[in-house]
Amino acid sequence: SVTSLDDVDEEAGELIVTAFRTEPWGATDRHVLRVSLKRGGDPARVLAERPGWNTAVVAPGTGLWLHTWSDADTPAERMVRGAVLDRPVPLPTPRLDYDPLALPKWEFLTIDGPGGIRLPARLLRPAAFRAGRRYPVIMYHYGGPGSQVVTNRWGGRGRNLWHKKMAQDDYVVFSVDNAASIFFGKDGEDQAHRRFGEINLAAQLAAVEHLKSRPFVDADRIGLWGWSGGGMHTLYCLLNRPGVWRAAVSGAPVTDWRLYDTIWTERYLDHPEDNPEGYEQSSPVSLAAALRDRLLIVHGTADDNVHPQNTLVMIRKFVEAGVLFEDAIYPRQKHGFRGDSQRHFYRRMTDFFARNLGGHEPGSRPGR
Repeated sequence: SVTSLDDVDEEAGELIVTAFRTEPWGATDRHVLRVSLKRGGDPARVLAERPGWNTAVVAPGTGLWLHTWSDADTPAERMVRGAVLDRPVPLPTPRLDYDPLALPKWEFLTIDGPGGIRLPARLLRPAAFRAGRRYPVIMYHYGGPGSQVVTNRWGGRGRNLWHKKMAQDDYVVFSVDNAASIFFGKDGEDQAHRRFGEINLAAQLAAVEHLKSRPFVDADRIGLWGWSGGGMHTLYCLLNRPGVWRAAVSGAPVTDWRLYDTIWTERYLDHPEDNPEGYEQSSPVSLAAALRDRLLIVHGTADDNVHPQNTLVMIRKFVEAGVLFEDAIYPRQKHGFRGDSQRHFYRRMTDFFARNLGGHEPGSRPGR
């Protein structure tokens, strides 16, 4: 399956594309291919298929392209490639103050999902893992149609590195993609038509059941977090299944789908007048009074993607319902935090999960 068109060479009649193999879990990786447009032309040729995440940025008309590669445990490496070069030319990489190879390694697996399907997942064990001990868990998800978080790549605005740090701090880290994710193609994506939340909730509940089956997991200390659509789905999960997750962080969430841009929302939910029930049931604001678990909700005041009005409306509903929560508002930050604010957010989230999940032996749950 093709995920991006990187170059069109009209003279040669060829394309360069990024794609993944269509076997069940091929979407964890990406490869770069050259494809002929000529009838009866050569079959697709693989330009980069090193296991992991390969991408291309092409300089038109030069015969050169920038190849970027990483995997889940290795930061990005970049090199210039092209038929006009004798060999690829590696580019300098940023100097790191840590050794990526010394960090905990991701394990890829599948778990039982709803309706007998197998869902893609990945897991980090604590760095100082000891058999016989039970550990708290941090689950990370996104959940939107055609999306994925189970990837064999480095990155995510510091998210991957933060997850590895939490594994060093004696947490299990776990992610699962749902039946509407890219792994299940257009048929999977279509399942989200006219209703968000339920498909992802089913997958995250399946993940919790899988975690409970692991002898090293403390089922009383499972947390959840996500950003943007993942922030919305975090609220959706907590409010529809209170008591399953002990604590959660919801970053830049859509809380009322009538407040998000129409070109994306109506692609899936249709027009609000044609699907009022779908909009209401997909919007966390309608269930604010159901909050029972520890929650930190986060937003930047300059967010021009998911407008901060979403979080302010959610906060108002929580206050009206008389339920307790924590919030963190970051001035002048857009949808993706940067610089000091990004570092501060990860420190804040680390502290939040430490207070609510970490530092307690199994059976000694901190008071609500």
